[in-house]
Amino acid sequence: MRDWFEVEISDGIGLMRMTRPPANIMDLAYLDAMADKFEELAKDDALRSLVVSGQDRVFSAGLDLKTVPFYDPDEQNRMIAAINRAFGGLYCFPRPTIAAINGHAIAGGMVLALCCDYRIARTDNCRLGLAEVRVGVPYPLAAIEAAASELPRRAGRNMILFGQDIDATTALEWGVVDQLMPAEDLMEAAMIKARELAKLPRDTYTKVKRQYRRTSIARIENVIAKENDPLRDEWLTAETTDAARAMLEGLS
Repeated sequence: MRDWFEVEISDGIGLMRMTRPPANIMDLAYLDAMADKFEELAKDDALRSLVVSGQDRVFSAGLDLKTVPFYDPDEQNRMIAAINRAFGGLYCFPRPTIAAINGHAIAGGMVLALCCDYRIARTDNCRLGLAEVRVGVPYPLAAIEAAASELPRRAGRNMILFGQDIDATTALEWGVVDQLMPAEDLMEAAMIKARELAKLPRDTYTKVKRQYRRTSIARIENVIAKENDPLRDEWLTAETTDAARAMLEGLS
């Protein structure tokens, strides 16, 4: 996995850190590797819960705007498939999952956090947002299913439709995250929650999770199996490249 992910498993509790400095940005190779990692972990019978986190002050900044908007049509279709596999693999993961949001989670990084069953964010230096509409990137099916299903209506409207970034306090008020913790206590809180959820009957949790998310899971698994995402062959346009350039210029 090119050292992009560090996984530790102890007493049935797994911790997967994204370790692609400086911001765990996502391109085709990275998302393919992430999808493979989730598939591998899902098959581990000893695993009873999984914590997902980043490193330093960033959870993930989402898609690599320097490369992805400029993919050719074949690369775009492969990227859609990788997004669906990675995000779908986490959203449909058969064990309890906890996002330890150690810092900024933007665009695909925020979607990844929303794919987890429980979300804990650090209280400061933590911006959360879905920037896709601002950079001209429509959502592949697994991403929009997770975001639309997990976000309460007010949060979904402001974050998905308008691309609004929010701070951690607002995220808690809006129901985007379940808990806030100081940075120094974040991982301990995530591991405590992981151990708590690991005590739930494993097979029952898997079945109930699939029942609870049955419509979204069916759609996600279908689009992964058939590679028939509605955006296939018409995902990114010149509008995307223009918006990506403008975003990058604004950051420079």
